[in-house]
Amino acid sequence: MNRWIPAGILGAFIARLAMRRRTIGVWWDIGEGATLRNMGGYIEQLRVLNIRDVSIEVQSVRDTSFEVGWNPRSIEDFSYACSRAGIRTGLMLWPRPTTEWIAGLRAAGPILTATGVDYLEFDIEENFRSNDLDGSIGTLDEAGRRLVGTGRDFFGGELQATTYPGAVAPPKTVIRLVDAFAVQAYSQSKDRQGYEWGGRYGPGNMQRYALDKSESVGARKVIMGLAAYNQNRFPNHTAQEAMAEAYNTAMELVNDVRYWSAKHILGYPGRTPNGYSYDFLKSLK
Repeated sequence: MNRWIPAGILGAFIARLAMRRRTIGVWWDIGEGATLRNMGGYIEQLRVLNIRDVSIEVQSVRDTSFEVGWNPRSIEDFSYACSRAGIRTGLMLWPRPTTEWIAGLRAAGPILTATGVDYLEFDIEENFRSNDLDGSIGTLDEAGRRLVGTGRDFFGGELQATTYPGAVAPPKTVIRLVDAFAVQAYSQSKDRQGYEWGGRYGPGNMQRYALDKSESVGARKVIMGLAAYNQNRFPNHTAQEAMAEAYNTAMELVNDVRYWSAKHILGYPGRTPNGYSYDFLKSLK
């Protein structure tokens, strides 16, 4: 007896599976030299932790003109090694709402494309505000359209953006135009009202708040940025419990999470990782 599934039902089933595919990522804030010297070990640790997405911070927030930051060959080598391990890569850039910076991005287009990364991510925090406009661009909305449009002109991969929930309004045009928005929903154990367990910005609640803020400005797809630091000082709760509450809530809301940051999870020469974040991620396997 032949058994078959109607095409419509099968298609819906496959679509549901794709929608629920989970990805754990990390922002890579380990420097170029340390990354190259320990590349094999780092990639093995990423594999062990099932981290399948790495956004590489190659610039400094202090840069006012466009600089690639890392040697493009170093980016290419790291990206290629990651891809062989089944890990997507992107470049995290710190844009300025100026003609000079956006022109620099356009000029560097062939170099960035040749690195082989899968996406470009614009970090739009205090570096992308009205007081940063240079006079040749009238508004942040216009700067946002030029920034994303320039990226579309030369880069065939995905464009992303990131900032924290309370800062989504000024760069809303960028957030609305890019393919994905990584909102920095960092619930942390710190001595400030609202950050306590059960508070508005505590584990679980911060992630819900961040999604609401992201959707309020029209984000197409939301990646939940989570903290891999300051998780060990919630009274009566362990760091593992804090990370679990944030992670489980995030995964109820979205499909992808990205942790700040590699330094806290993996460490680097001269810096010891905090330990609990590595253990938590390893427990998810």
